[in-house]
Amino acid sequence: MTIVLATSATPNTAEGTQALPDDTVGGRLTCVSGQVVWVTERTSAGTTTVRIESYIARQVKHDWSTTTIRSGLTTAAWQVTTTGAIDRSVTRAYCGP
Repeated sequence: MTIVLATSATPNTAEGTQALPDDTVGGRLTCVSGQVVWVTERTSAGTTTVRIESYIARQVKHDWSTTTIRSGLTTAAWQVTTTGAIDRSVTRAYCGP
């Protein structure tokens, strides 16, 4: 699996987001031929874990930030878990080149 990781830290702009213990979002996505699964997460301060199939990435964050991971897979189960809060308006899986 080829992993492309991009992270950017920006101030919290997610209104109404609350910190919940072990906040989790995820699912399974299948892309058309020529596309692969990407996962973008935006979480607050805390420990964030991104799982894409057997790949696991962990980050300790001190503020809100966004990370994008390119899986290289056309079909993948994915999950984002954090001890902080998840911005659900940003955190998602999608198909791309």
